[in-house]
Amino acid sequence: MKILKGVFLLAVILSSASCRIYSLSSELPPNKPIQSKLPAVEKSVDNSNTNTSATSDDRRIFDYEVEENLTIPSGDKFGYIILSYTNKQSPVGIGGFAVNCVTLFIPSLVGVPVGGIREEIEVEVQILDSKHQIISKYKETATDKEYCALYWGYMGEDMFTKAHAECLKACLAKIRQRIQDDSPSIKQGFEKAGSIPH
Repeated sequence: MKILKGVFLLAVILSSASCRIYSLSSELPPNKPIQSKLPAVEKSVDNSNTNTSATSDDRRIFDYEVEENLTIPSGDKFGYIILSYTNKQSPVGIGGFAVNCVTLFIPSLVGVPVGGIREEIEVEVQILDSKHQIISKYKETATDKEYCALYWGYMGEDMFTKAHAECLKACLAKIRQRIQDDSPSIKQGFEKAGSIPH
């Protein structure tokens, strides 16, 4: 019995020491600005319908996307851009965990995952003028799977955060293209309403 406990403890220690570490600073959206950037806007994130605790990462990803890819971040602000989303996370790879339990976690030592997470997300971005009238609205969906595994997977909270961030970035990339297509009409809406009063 002591041997079994020792093998299990060794597997846990090796897993936690050898998994990849998620870092948002290296995972921000790519710098691919739209051709005709929008004027500056107020940004906000509505996470009232979320299932995740990664709200600070949500804000950083969205801020970066808006400031680097969508708008000219300085000057008078002509409106508002609001991010909201609903998401669902479910476990995957239960079979891998069962196999590892039966075999004393030996397969995990060569990279067989001990479990994973699947995230599904629906993102909505609204663009409003200075009078809070909606100019345009966009919805996109994405899914991502991440695994807990030695050498190539993530451990614990990092696995959940990575899956969520990848989904959010995928949706924002799709929305970026649609905003580029609508850029002339969005600018017209901003100009008609004027800038936000100081």
